[in-house]
Amino acid sequence: MASKIKTMEKDGLVYWEIKDHTEMKLKVIEAYSNLWVFILSKYNTITIYDCFAGGGKYFKDSETFLDGSPLIFYKSLIDNSERLRDKTKLVLIEKNKKTFNNLKKSFENEGIIFTKENYGIKGKLIIQLINDNFNIVIEDIIKTDRNKAQLFFIDPFGYSIDFDIFRSIMSLPKVEIIFNFMYSHLIRGFASPHEKLTNQIDRLFDSSDWEKSLLMSAYEKEDYIVNLFRSRCKEISKFVFPYRICDSKSSRTYYYLYHLSNHILAAIKMKESFASKNFGKVEYISINQDQITIMDNKEIQNSEIEEILFRKYINKSISFEDLVADNIDETVYFEKHFRRVLKDLEKKGKITIQRISSKKNGLGNDDLITFKQRE
Repeated sequence: MASKIKTMEKDGLVYWEIKDHTEMKLKVIEAYSNLWVFILSKYNTITIYDCFAGGGKYFKDSETFLDGSPLIFYKSLIDNSERLRDKTKLVLIEKNKKTFNNLKKSFENEGIIFTKENYGIKGKLIIQLINDNFNIVIEDIIKTDRNKAQLFFIDPFGYSIDFDIFRSIMSLPKVEIIFNFMYSHLIRGFASPHEKLTNQIDRLFDSSDWEKSLLMSAYEKEDYIVNLFRSRCKEISKFVFPYRICDSKSSRTYYYLYHLSNHILAAIKMKESFASKNFGKVEYISINQDQITIMDNKEIQNSEIEEILFRKYINKSISFEDLVADNIDETVYFEKHFRRVLKDLEKKGKITIQRISSKKNGLGNDDLITFKQRE
């Protein structure tokens, strides 16, 4: 049974105790939201949805207090206020009434004054608080907000969400989703004999294929489930990558942050954001994972990337942009890794590069790479 979450009160606010995996998640959200707002607000009216917003505040110890995702998104928007267009929105949805009131007060402490309808204004930013069930209000949101660049952060405590919701959201023209796939909770649900729970899992995966994992080993089960959900997401989104986050005490998977987008730059920047807070890695094992491992060795990395690329493209030509798009959400590697390996392969005469959008030693998006037959 899960332990009760510890809380403390300070200045009329309730703070939730933060665990290291939650702190890691919020660091990633902060890094990516700063980039997302900066890039997207230049040419778009933007909206951020925090769909299971929570109470807004955490404590680490008696003297260390941290913002939750609602205030992280708010401060990312305010820090880029000179770039925002009129009617930029931050929409915060929280079902629990007590938690909702705490969230509202955390924003009032930032100087936001709300109307009776729970709207607040800060410059060009409109803040909307919704005390309701995300699964109910989402359809109205999708109908009324189609022409903006939108980021949905979906962070439920559990897995009570239907895959049809992801399908509806990804039908929007300029949209991304960051979804907290609560693997540890899901596995406990697998063992439940209750039909209500198994039906909900069916709706999450939009199928009952997850049942094939029931007799698998723990490792096989996790690999199968993570890839099964990713394959479902790939049907509705061009780029999908699951970022593993573990409980550092046990090093067991706690959840995966799935990032869904249809633009290569979003996939690149999300991966860079996660790595920037995690010693260059795309999975969080523990707070002490800054140690170098064998997989951090450049020679091993280069060898693996070379094998991946030749397996896909031998005797073929492909632009650098398309090559990165093919592999950015299929591997743990970054754009810089592919660039490094391709330049090395060119020096060794294993590929040729027809430079179209770069200079002599560069590698631009339109440059055409031809993989030769291996000797």
